Amino acid sequence: MYSLLPSMQTGISHIDSEHQDLVAAINRIEAAALSQDAPAVLACLDAFRTELTGHFLNEERYLRMMQYPACDSHSHHHAEVVASIDQLRRGVSAGGVDLANVAPECFTDLLGAVVTMDMRFLNWLEDQRLKGPTSGGGQALTRRPTLKRARRRSLAAFKPRFLRALPTSEMSRQGRLRHEAKILISLREMAHPEGLEPPTF
Repeated sequence: MYSLLPSMQTGISHIDSEHQDLVAAINRIEAAALSQDAPAVLACLDAFRTELTGHFLNEERYLRMMQYPACDSHSHHHAEVVASIDQLRRGVSAGGVDLANVAPECFTDLLGAVVTMDMRFLNWLEDQRLKGPTSGGGQALTRRPTLKRARRRSLAAFKPRFLRALPTSEMSRQGRLRHEAKILISLREMAHPEGLEPPTF
């Protein structure tokens, strides 16, 4: 069965709660697959798709509220994930997909990629906090009042925890990609512990 890794926690309560619900839906797919019950797998996959699309709508509203500049590309990625689930469902329905592979694909290739995209947003959000409140009509992003003044420019002073090791905007794009790759490697290890081929850059 699957669970959210500490590195997958965003620190945004409603997003983390919905991610937990999505993992629970994947576990139901896994349980149905263990019984070799193809109709039950399809039903659970449909339920997962419904929950995921609802999560995407909620998340996109939140990103627009926060005036995230990459919101459109984030939404486009959401659409690609839904299309991937639809393709997976067609494969299961046609009998061309091993039922044992359905839950791992949902968790690694779909949910894992979604959480990685969320981390890009969180990296941007943390950069905004470090810069302080915005000027003009933008939404102010306040610093945490309990932090000591000397620590306010350190990522270690902020939550969520995975941001303590997350490259800031001064780091190269390669640095960001390597960090995201570590997350995806951890996800794939949970589903495919043997024969892992880590991505190269």
